[in-house]
Amino acid sequence: MNIYQRDVILAILGVCLTFVSAAKGTENVDQQDLRKEAIGVLKKALIEEAGWVKVHAAEVLLFNNYPENVRKTFETELKKSPSPKYRIGAWRVLVRAAGNDNALRKKYMDKIIAALHDPEGSDRSHAAETLGKLGYTEDSPMLIKLAQKGKGTLQANVRWILANSGAKQYEIQLAELVKSNNAAVRGSVGYALRYLPKLSTNVLDMLVQACKKESIDSPARVYLFSALYVHSRNNKALHKYAYDELLKYLKNSTPDEKKEACCALAAAGHIPDISLVKPLLKDPNTDLRIFAANAFLRIERRQFKGLQWLDWVVICLYGAFMLGIGAYYSRKQTSTEEYFLASRNMNPYVIGISMFATLLSTISYLGNPGEIIKHGPMILCGYLAVPFTYLVVGYILIPRITKLRITSAYEILETRLGLSVRLLGSVIFILTRLVWMALLIYIAAKLMVAMLNWGPEMIPWVVIVAGFIAVVYTAMGGLRAVVITDVVQFFILMGGAIITIVLITIKMGGVSWFPTQWAPHWDIQPIFSWDLHTRVTVLGAAIASFCWWVCTAGSDQVVIQRYLATRNAKAARRAFLVNVLADMSISMILYTVGLALLGFFLANRYMIPDGKSLIADADFLFPRYIANYLPMGLAGLVVAGMFAAAMSSLDSGINSIVTVFTRDFVVRLRKKSPAQNNDSGNELKFAKYLVLGIGICIVLLSSQMEKVPGNIFEVTNKTNGLFVGPLFGLFFMSMFVKRATPFGTIIGAICGFLTAFTFAYWDKITGAANSLSFQLIIPAALIVQLTVGILLSHITIRKRKIFFQTS
Repeated sequence: MNIYQRDVILAILGVCLTFVSAAKGTENVDQQDLRKEAIGVLKKALIEEAGWVKVHAAEVLLFNNYPENVRKTFETELKKSPSPKYRIGAWRVLVRAAGNDNALRKKYMDKIIAALHDPEGSDRSHAAETLGKLGYTEDSPMLIKLAQKGKGTLQANVRWILANSGAKQYEIQLAELVKSNNAAVRGSVGYALRYLPKLSTNVLDMLVQACKKESIDSPARVYLFSALYVHSRNNKALHKYAYDELLKYLKNSTPDEKKEACCALAAAGHIPDISLVKPLLKDPNTDLRIFAANAFLRIERRQFKGLQWLDWVVICLYGAFMLGIGAYYSRKQTSTEEYFLASRNMNPYVIGISMFATLLSTISYLGNPGEIIKHGPMILCGYLAVPFTYLVVGYILIPRITKLRITSAYEILETRLGLSVRLLGSVIFILTRLVWMALLIYIAAKLMVAMLNWGPEMIPWVVIVAGFIAVVYTAMGGLRAVVITDVVQFFILMGGAIITIVLITIKMGGVSWFPTQWAPHWDIQPIFSWDLHTRVTVLGAAIASFCWWVCTAGSDQVVIQRYLATRNAKAARRAFLVNVLADMSISMILYTVGLALLGFFLANRYMIPDGKSLIADADFLFPRYIANYLPMGLAGLVVAGMFAAAMSSLDSGINSIVTVFTRDFVVRLRKKSPAQNNDSGNELKFAKYLVLGIGICIVLLSSQMEKVPGNIFEVTNKTNGLFVGPLFGLFFMSMFVKRATPFGTIIGAICGFLTAFTFAYWDKITGAANSLSFQLIIPAALIVQLTVGILLSHITIRKRKIFFQTS
């Protein structure tokens, strides 16, 4: 071995050791001991204490992601005494401890709501306070009347419920009670204001004035200053003013006042404040020890490292590289055939990887690990359908599609069923892609902002930057640039996921993160169930997966456009096989990432961000790990991979929308000769401008995506799934139903969409505790659509025959 080779090997080993050291990390020993002490205080109180002290200990354990035995303990408590004096607290704990069990959550929420509505109830005010804490809102006539004419703390707590809606007038009505002559009411207002996520400028000013006027010996004063401290983080002078007052309460006051000061630090304190609550962990008052433990644990969870300078360099280089590819291929654009279909001669393996990278968006990249963390591995049963999917798509659909000399997939519909069905298919596709792309770029931006510890006001800016890069290189380079960048992005995604698994394994000293038993919060699902509310079943996962693949492969322009970019059916089938294998490979890696993250955060629960739950916020754990626990440089690479997933879907979707819009609408409406419509330089230029226009629409539409409810995995099914079935139903009627008519096909598609919408939003439509299984959305829509379409087509033909016979 020469000196040069030795130096290279030593350098590589040095880099590896650096990564290992960074992955293992170091931890403050004193802080670790304090954490053990705080958790010990809480667990001991849960076992040994009773009444509201037990409730407080349970809630703090739940807030900080230590749910073990909490639910069981309070279910046992209620069995001993179904209606204890602290029953509202017990019900509140069980609502918080419900996890994925929506029926259990609704059961105890209904009990609390009933207690509020009971005019003779002894704990009515407690019920209102609890509903306020749980974020419940209601503006029924009865509550509005109570908010105006109620007495004491009940009035304040009812106004809290109304203010949870976010309506400014209700927030102001709550704040106006700081002028009450009753100190208990003023204290309740301060307590409620601390819980509200944000205060308007007017209300903050009212709070400041109330703090200044409140006498130093008033029991309400600490609650008002607590609320001011939490909501003045953007005003240094006010924040310090409130902080200085809270310090006085921490040092010399009653236990209740110290508890409220601890609550304020729990909500907005910083690492140096740990020294303030540390002595309180040994206070003789058990309840105060519980609140001090909560303050310490929540402050600790707000430690944040974030991306470093090298990470940003990597991200910027990646963005520049994408733009460079677009610029390079823009010089090779000579025709719309090249721009839209890459002259139909691209390598099938490249096309296959591109197809997969397109369908694997940021939603999948972050949603798959989140699904495993929250619900368990039952979703993997979908891969049982892969062999059947390949046979149907590869040997039935692809040969029928590739033998047609088309550019837009929806030309197939016109050939068989006429222009109206073709335009319907085109419109459905365009709307689906616009909504889906807006959703995915919004989710990517939202997670990026959370990952970097930025405020929500930064989301639009992240959307604009990511959208700009994807739109520009798509506009410049056409399909060829899209496919090449998709391949690059695929390997970044794969590398980022694998690196995460490796570093977690190093951190934990092996694969101890791999579960050896079914996690208590995971769903326990059957092989098959007649209950439509059962979220996932083995058979349901396989059927849903089969339907999604077949529908997407047989109707989505994004996919069909890639078939058409290959030489023949054999090459397209090979591309689809590569796509399927790539999907299985990366999905298994992403699911493994989910298991690794679950093991990592279960072993290190103090690393879960403050305000986030291991179960409810599972989608945020991957971004959290990326920003805080990956070595510098690698974090930037994985962030680039995350946005690569978004842009790979964005660029392909935009390119396909432009293809469909140009072929199905623009060319048809232009009154030009066929020669002019074929390969005009003006048409190519128009297509590029159209890309920019669609990109702007997506960015604007993304601002509305925050209104779509649900976690990442289910939101995908509840948005994309609305149109996937109806769109494929049009193609099925066109290619496989000989007697299909335009009327039957269109009405069938409408019925299919309504069915999909009903299954997706059943809980919202009916107010049911549980939604219907998202696995049923596409299969149910297809069954209804094809049944209605075939029957109406048959009736239409029969009536036509009768008419001609009688005439």
